[in-house]
Amino acid sequence: MKLKNFGATEKRVYELVKPITDELEYYLWDVSFVKEGAMWYLRVFIDRDEGITIEDCERATEPISAMLDDKDPIEQ
Repeated sequence: MKLKNFGATEKRVYELVKPITDELEYYLWDVSFVKEGAMWYLRVFIDRDEGITIEDCERATEPISAMLDDKDPIEQ
């Protein structure tokens, strides 16, 4: 995958999340950190050859959320 021009937060999150998605055998497709209205949203996009199910999203969310809580890579 060709990486887009990440901002600093997106790059930090990408580097932290990539080992998790690799272990789960998902492609880390994108990381997006955007402000919408008054709120900031972090989105991690995953994929796999067979497509992604809601169960895949649940499976990835738990370790990613735990890592983000532990490392706290977002300043906002």
